[in-house]
Amino acid sequence: MPDHPVRVKSTTSRSSVSTQPAPPASLNNTALLALLFALFATILAVPSARSFLAARTTRLVPLLRIPENQTRRTIVNPPNFAMPAKADNPNDPRWNYLAEGMDRYHAHFRWEFNRVYDLADGGFHKEGMSLPRFIREAAQLSQHLDMHHRIEAHIFPILGKKMPQFKSGARESGEHLKSHKQIHDGLDRYDAFLKAVMADSSQYSSTGLRGIMDGFRGVLFRHLDEEVHDLGAESMKAAGWTLAELRQIPM
Repeated sequence: MPDHPVRVKSTTSRSSVSTQPAPPASLNNTALLALLFALFATILAVPSARSFLAARTTRLVPLLRIPENQTRRTIVNPPNFAMPAKADNPNDPRWNYLAEGMDRYHAHFRWEFNRVYDLADGGFHKEGMSLPRFIREAAQLSQHLDMHHRIEAHIFPILGKKMPQFKSGARESGEHLKSHKQIHDGLDRYDAFLKAVMADSSQYSSTGLRGIMDGFRGVLFRHLDEEVHDLGAESMKAAGWTLAELRQIPM
């Protein structure tokens, strides 16, 4: 029998050996947690270990407790950083807001007055108007002025709070209100003349109509000019108005 060792062939091939997959990481973590819980339970089961943990916990609790005075809600008022009110620019064109709006109306009233006066001597015939049509157009001047003064009756009390010329009271009446009275007296005579002519065209007289208009032309035109002046930028600033207040006054 030969002296050398006998080689034995393995009957299992490499391909026939099955490889098992590695356990997932979640199983390893679960096993680790289970081991830690078991270790902690074992420590708690020992009386001396329980006493040691209780002593350490007693020392830590006061350190972890928040002082009572720090748990109360503290209200801190923030500093006031509000910017002071910005003064209105004295050169701002909006200071003339009321004056410009009023002047547009007044310019139309001057044009109406002068047109009726100029056509009164028969010039209306040259424009193809009959006498009744001319009288109806002339009546519009009175209607427009009356409507304008009714609107001003709502605005003047607001202006009168700071401007005496727009104010009316028991002891005094504002200059503009006095002018309104004189203008309306003239318009009453004007309306009566037009009404009489509409009823009887033979009552028409150019000198009669112009005479009535001359009676209140001066106070009307002066009032229109003064009113615009008193609503101008310098007057409004001198009276103490602000731009914000002016924008709230209807025009």
